[in-house]
Amino acid sequence: MTSSNYYDLWLALVEPLQYPFIQRGLIEVLLMGAVCGAMGAFVVARGWGFIGDAIAHAVFPGVVIAYLGRFNFFIGALAFGALTALGVGAISRSDRLKEDTAIGILFAGMFALGVVLISSARSYTADLGAILFGNVLGVSDFDLVATLLLAAAGGATLATRAATAVPRRAHVRGPPSRTGLRPAVSDE
Repeated sequence: MTSSNYYDLWLALVEPLQYPFIQRGLIEVLLMGAVCGAMGAFVVARGWGFIGDAIAHAVFPGVVIAYLGRFNFFIGALAFGALTALGVGAISRSDRLKEDTAIGILFAGMFALGVVLISSARSYTADLGAILFGNVLGVSDFDLVATLLLAAAGGATLATRAATAVPRRAHVRGPPSRTGLRPAVSDE
């Protein structure tokens, strides 16, 4: 390839970035990648690897109610996501159920509620996949601001948790392996 061909290839790659909907989509993807990466490390360290999948499915009834009520999907999803997270915390506080059991119960229950709600709607004719997965090229300015605010709140929460961690409380669980390393570290 000649340098002219490389230049043409470069232009073909950056040309879509002139459109505002592409710019918003790219910013949204970058923000979500950073936030989800940071949150994911914290969530996995806490042993809550299942919570991301559960919250993603548990917001479905909120999205359906928002669709039926003709208001912003984000508001419905946020409300049901928060309810699910609070529900997991409330259920797992008892000694009878562990966190992963509470997550599983709410995950299945909320998603089933969403399916019942959408199947009972007589006016529903849209593609279910469009509601569940959305379209990154349809990101609005409101969506970007909401993502930025939630990213800031999540980052502040993670920073606070990291700053207030008490290293002396950490203990190692499990017997040492042949290498002498312990399998898991917990701050419980």
